Amino acid sequence: MTASARRCLLVVSTSARMLVRAARRAGWQALAVDAFGDVDTRAAALGWEGAELHPDGGLRAESVLRAVERLAGGRSVPLVLGSGLESQPWALRELERSQHLAGNAPQVWELLARPREWFGVLDELGIAHPDVAWGRAPGEGRWLAKRAASSGGMHVRELAPGQALPGEDWYAQRRVDGRCCSMLFLADGARARAIGFNRMLPVAAAAPGPFAWSGATAPVALAGSLRHGVVQAGQSLTRRLGLRGLCGLDFVCNDSGWQLLELNPRPTATVELWDVHGMPPLLGCHLRACAGMLPDGPMHAGGAHALAVAYASHNLQVPEHAQWPAWCRDLPPPGQRIQTGTPLCTVHARHVAPARAAALAAARAAGIERRLLTGPFPGIPTAGAASPPASRTGVVV
Repeated sequence: MTASARRCLLVVSTSARMLVRAARRAGWQALAVDAFGDVDTRAAALGWEGAELHPDGGLRAESVLRAVERLAGGRSVPLVLGSGLESQPWALRELERSQHLAGNAPQVWELLARPREWFGVLDELGIAHPDVAWGRAPGEGRWLAKRAASSGGMHVRELAPGQALPGEDWYAQRRVDGRCCSMLFLADGARARAIGFNRMLPVAAAAPGPFAWSGATAPVALAGSLRHGVVQAGQSLTRRLGLRGLCGLDFVCNDSGWQLLELNPRPTATVELWDVHGMPPLLGCHLRACAGMLPDGPMHAGGAHALAVAYASHNLQVPEHAQWPAWCRDLPPPGQRIQTGTPLCTVHARHVAPARAAALAAARAAGIERRLLTGPFPGIPTAGAASPPASRTGVVV
């Protein structure tokens, strides 16, 4: 690595563009490892290496370790993790040998990969969550099958009463109706500070499953008691687990209250909704929080922001001279082939009202395919890990 004199960090994520952008806004150069090598990722990064996708989602840990070694060149720099290694927490211990993990300790990720222990912690802390079951769905009610330590929602599926789970690393969770929301927060190992609340967008029509991540809008207004309860849950989990840096809590709320769905012990996709003009650079806040310092003073983004995933409705190929609107991100290289039901890009929208921002983002996501892309292609070749893959098989940031 030739940039020894520069202030740089490593980011590793299934799709790293959001973290690369956040690093630049915070005054850092970013070395990026991800599965796609999108145009805007490479343009903003100081260096990039590809990592292979895991068949069950996320990244192959072995390819991540090789990519980090190539990029770092023997130098130890701060390493910020996005999605991709949740199901392989052993890889974090390997990364910890050569890099400075700027985020949560491997023990936190390992706990979340053991759902019996994780839900036991929630019960110990008195944090409400939907009922869970092991082995098979109970004989009554509506249940979902979820794979432990996964992200993006594409693994979630409905279970019939009494139906067996797909494997040992799966659990059944009672389905709860309501608004799906999240809280983005900072933690310093002992204290937590809420940055903001988000509402998930409805699942896009072209998404690969009924629970696939399709985007979010912020801010979302919550009743004072509900907001207080979620903030207190973040505080309790921070004290219990020693959480550090940017994290997210996913929850569902309705007239009966709220219940926690997941803890994401890393910067989530909703960072981009808050890392905007008027707010301090959030990756800088993340690094300082990891060192034990939470920001003082008000944090207010102003206006409403939304992001939406544009999923391909059929097999497509990116034109050689595609003119992407300024509100598009995660741009695939010209000529790249994209399969039905996989992400084409993400789109962004701003408005004074969250509902209008969400509607505009959803409309942009639904229309970008017609605006830019050419017709179907016959097949998808296999791509090597060191160059951008010829097909996109999932993006979660």
